[in-house]
Parts: sequence; structure tokens; C-alpha cells
Amino acid sequence: MNELPDFQPASRSWREIPQQVKPRAMSREGRRRYFVGGVKTAAVVGALVLLGAGGLWLARTWSANPAWFSTASGQPAVGNLVLKTNGRLNVQWVRATLALPDKITLMEVDLAKLQERLLQYRQVQTAKVSKILPASLAIELVERAPVARLLAPRGETLLVARDGVSFPGEGFDAKAVAALPLLTGVEPDAKRGVPERVAGMDTVDDLIARARDLAPQLLARWSEIDVSRLDPDGLIEVHANDIPRIVFSRDYDFSDQLARLDVVRDRATGPLRMVNVGLGPRVVAELAAPETAAKPGPRPAAAGPAPRSAAVSTASRAPIFQLKYDN
Repeated sequence: MNELPDFQPASRSWREIPQQVKPRAMSREGRRRYFVGGVKTAAVVGALVLLGAGGLWLARTWSANPAWFSTASGQPAVGNLVLKTNGRLNVQWVRATLALPDKITLMEVDLAKLQERLLQYRQVQTAKVSKILPASLAIELVERAPVARLLAPRGETLLVARDGVSFPGEGFDAKAVAALPLLTGVEPDAKRGVPERVAGMDTVDDLIARARDLAPQLLARWSEIDVSRLDPDGLIEVHANDIPRIVFSRDYDFSDQLARLDVVRDRATGPLRMVNVGLGPRVVAELAAPETAAKPGPRPAAAGPAPRSAAVSTASRAPIFQLKYDN
């Protein structure tokens, strides 16, 4: 007898049984929450749109008319300037240079432009302008210190700093300016008459500073400093009240050269016409001629600097002596 195969249908889940069930309708509370959520979303989107439009309007208004903001906010006008400087410039000079409008407020101030105005004056080396609430400006200046004075072609006196920049001296006492040595031998500028920057002034400043520290009695007699030979030969020629020509060299230590100059002055048997201490261990000096010694005065205008190869002029009949140091 044939047996039928054991066949059992696959089991089915209740999820597969079709059901005719009506979906549950949203309740009144659910509809209210859905409506409130939509209103909140629309409000956030609207606020973002308004903020963006307001920011764009503020940016355009600031660019076109920044004074509107200060007027709308009622800010006071800038009235106080706080100055900090290492030199001679004062608050009155700063106020006149900045030329601020009467009713300008801090919000309207352009700090970069104010700093540019201050730096246009060559006595000012660096300038920083900052705001102090509610209505003040702080100005910090670093001024150039004069090393020597320079006569312009029109007769005005300019000051020259260590970096070689020449500038009119604002706030300097006339006696202090007159005490500075006169700088000569400067090549004139074709446009201004005097150059905006004199080369080699750092070397001149080193010589003056060393003389101020070690031999102030010598520095007090210096009237002119000739830099015509500084660039090609490295020589500085000083004209003093008691010695018409003193030659220094940047190739040797200024302290040693000043010490040798002092020794030569002590050992000289008469008035000196020229002393060259820029030859290393050797010093060459020339005594003044008797007729020159009888009429002391400034160096003759026709006398020019001696060539480097001949430290002493032999055109005069004045006696010549040399000193040699072992060091």
C-alpha cells in the first residue's frame, strides 16, 4: 500500500492575514500639537529672515553713513587725548595734527588714518592710537632722538637721527639744538635740497656716544662733523674749537681713538692743526703754523679733507710729529 507523502503547509504569521481595519483618526489634542509645532517652525524661520535682513541693512548703513549710529546712540564727542611719548611732542601738537572734527565720536574714528597722519611727521618713528571709552583717545609715540643738526639750503635747521632720517625739530629748545654738532659733507638732494636719509649716521652716533661717556671735555669742543669721507673711506672728520681737524676711522675702536687724542693734546708743544687717530696704533699730528696760532678761529673754508693715503698735510711748514703705541 502506497503511503501519501507527509506534506504540511508552511506556517503563516498573523501579519500576513489581510485585515479590514479602519485607521484610527487623530485626536483633537494631536491636531492641536501639530498646529502649534507648525506655527513655531514658521516663527523661527521668520525670525531668521528678519535677522538676516536687519544685519544686511546695518552693514550697508554703517558703510554709507557711520555717523547715523553715533547720533542714534547718543554717544559723546571725543574730547580727551591721553599722550604717552619719549620725546618733545605735546598734546597740543597731537590735537592739531589729528585735526579731529568737533563732534566726532569714538565710533566714527578711523584709527588707521589717525596713525598715518602722525607718521607723516618724520620726528615720529612709531605711533599707536587706541580708543578709551566713553570718549577718549590714547596716543603712544616713539620719537626720533637727534644726533646732529643739518642746515638746509633755505637756511632752516633740520635734525638728524641715528637712522639717518632728517626732520624739523618740534618742541626742542633752541639752546639744545645749537649744542648739537653741525653735520657737513652731506650730498644734497635734487628735489628737497637735503636728503631724507643720511647714510652712516649710526656710526656717527656711536662716536658721539662714546665721546660723551669717555671724554665729554673733548665733545664739548666739537662744532662740526664732516661725513663726506665716511662712505668711501670710513673716515669721520671732526672740527673742534681747539683743533681744526680730527680724523677718526670706523675701522678701529672709538674708545682707543679718543684716548690717543687726549694723549696727543697733552703732549703737544703748541696748538694743533690736525690729529689723525684713525690709523690704528699710529697717531699722526700736525702743529699749527706760528701765524695760524696767533689767530685762532674756525677752520679755513678753503681747507679740504686730507687724502687717506696721506694722513698729514705737508704743504705747511709747521713741524710734524708722530706717536706710535704698542697695542
